[in-house]
This record gives sequence, C-alpha cells and structure tokens, in this order.
Amino acid sequence: MNSPSPESPRLRSWWQPGVFDYSQVEAFIMRAAFATLFFSNIQWDVRAYTTQRNPTGLAHFFDFTWLARYPLGPGWKGLTIVGLALYALGWLPALGLLPACVIAIMMGTLIDSTAMEHTWQLVTLIALSQFLVYAWPRALRPHRVLVGIAFILLACLAAREMLLLPHFPRFKAGLSACLGIAFRYAALGMVVEFLGREILSAKNLPLADASPVKPGLMTHRLAIYASTVTFAAAYVICGISKLVNSHFQWVQKVPYLSVQLLKSNWAGYYDRLLPAPEWLTKVTQGIVDYPNLARLVFGVGLIIELAGFVVLINRRFALAGGLAIIALHLSISKIMNLNFQEHIAAALIFAVNLPGLRRTCEPWLQGAQQSDQVLREET
Repeated sequence: MNSPSPESPRLRSWWQPGVFDYSQVEAFIMRAAFATLFFSNIQWDVRAYTTQRNPTGLAHFFDFTWLARYPLGPGWKGLTIVGLALYALGWLPALGLLPACVIAIMMGTLIDSTAMEHTWQLVTLIALSQFLVYAWPRALRPHRVLVGIAFILLACLAAREMLLLPHFPRFKAGLSACLGIAFRYAALGMVVEFLGREILSAKNLPLADASPVKPGLMTHRLAIYASTVTFAAAYVICGISKLVNSHFQWVQKVPYLSVQLLKSNWAGYYDRLLPAPEWLTKVTQGIVDYPNLARLVFGVGLIIELAGFVVLINRRFALAGGLAIIALHLSISKIMNLNFQEHIAAALIFAVNLPGLRRTCEPWLQGAQQSDQVLREET
C-alpha cells in the first residue's frame, strides 16, 4: 500500500500543515489573556539587581544596571498598559507590543545576569514572535534575507560560546560541551527556519489582511501559531539540553536529583527564611530508596518535553500536549517546590485554548454521536 501523499485528506486529518482555524472570538480572548500574562510577568522593581556578575545575552554588550538606580515610573507602566490594550483589541498590535517587549527584555536581561530566572524567558520569547509577525513588511516578503541574518547571528553566538568554554583536561568532555552548544543553536535555527518559511512568507495572505493598523483574522492566526511554535520549541530545546548536558544519561542520573531538591528548597530558607516543606526529607529519601521509580517519573517528564512539538499537529494534539505539560509543571511544583505559573498559563492560552475547547472536542463528540446512532439502528 502506498503511503498517503502530502496533500491527501488522510494525512491532513491528523496533521494540519498550516495555522489553526481560530475564530475571531478565540483570537481576541487569546490576545487579551496573553496581554494580561505578559504585563504580570514583567518584574518592575529591580532595585536589588545592581550588578551583572553573570552577563547573559545583551548584558555582554550593554549595562542595564541603570534600571536599578533609576526605576521606571508609573508613566512607563501606563504606556505599557495602553500598548497591550491596543494589541488585545487588534489595533496597531506591533506598536502596542513594542514598549512591553523592550521593557521585558531589559528587565529580564538584568535579572538573569544576576540570578538565574526562568519565568520571564518563555513569555518574552512568545511576545517577540508575535511582534515579528505583526511588524514584518509583507509587501516586500524578503523573508529569506531575515532568516539568513538570523542564521549568521546564531552561528556567531554558538562560536563565541564555544570559544569561552573553560579548558577541559579531557578531549571527550570538551567535544561533548561543543556538541551541546551546537545542538541548542541548531534547534533554535530550526525554529527560525520554520517561522520564516511558514509564517513570515505567508504566500496566501492578502496584503489587505496584513494591515499594520488593524490586521485581519489571518494575521492574528499567524501570530498565535507563531506563539505556539515558540512555546513548543522551548520545551523541545529544554529536553535536548537535559540529554546533551548529562551526556545522554539523564534517566540514569535521576537519583542524584535528590541533592538538587535539597539545594532548591533550603535555598529558600537561607535567602528568605522560608521553612523547608515537611515532605522534603520523605521525597528525597524516596528517590534514593526507589531509584527506578524515580527514573520512571522523571523519564516521563523528559518524554513530555521532547514531544512538545505535538501541540503543532492539530487542535486535539494541542489539547493533549498542553494538558500533559500542565501536569508536568504541577508535579514539579509538588515535588521540587519550583513553581512555573507563567508556563502553565501559556499552555492554557496557546495549547489547551479554553475558548475553543468546544471546536477542539467536536470531532470526538461527532464520533460518539455516530456510534450511538449506529447502536440504536442495530437494536
């Protein structure tokens, strides 16, 4: 039997090669929800971050400590709120996202250059992907130029990171570290290529629909789908990083996570006098006593991260993948006392898609109704 062609209905029934068919109401609710998440994700008070002892990203080239000395006042907050409101309403979305994106990048870079924070990265990357879709001049469509520039920048960053590696006494360790960097930037390059090919080119998008003042529904769909691509890529890259940094022994080394659990929980006590949870000793001892069970639990989490791309297949896969990611974060919060509320919110917005839940489950409901009808006819 021949395999189905790329255009066959059988293949399209489970893999949707383009953007999802979001309705106007869905798109508006998703923009409004993300605007709320984006604003709440910005940490405005950065007065405690007076140094950049571990420069990250733009901090290698710019000094953002002036934000700690001269905090942004209510005027900047008001400008950000007005911009995000315009974005949520669908008016001038690129201009509306611009203040929030610039502020989030500056604040997040300063914070991340002092103490590692994970909460702002995903939300800011999603906002940047939407800004790119809304701001790109579709009348020109030279998307290959932009993708080429992005590839050059990624290659330069990867080369710079390799050159800054500490001296390794063993060739194998140095080679493994270089391969890890190459894997991460190759995954980012695949995301850039996908965004350029599937979204920025937008060959079938009428220019009137891409108006910078009030874009049409198709442009909003592209922006939401770009957000979903970024969301999925973040988890896949995270899973790849775990494998590469552990020399592909992540599952085997799971019992050593008990040390990380103790460190992450007792850090709250030493930094902010937060008492360690009562379950800490029991869980860490359980990981040591039952290493294979721990490997099974954390191995499932790794599989969920590596399979994050399933949220791009169609609505039903997005729902299942989103619920799996939410379950992963809830379990991490329970076991390791590491909360990822922003990631859960992003999964609810772009993967689970609560306002579109009825349309997502419609094929299942129709199948159940047909089965009931067949049973009634047989009886």
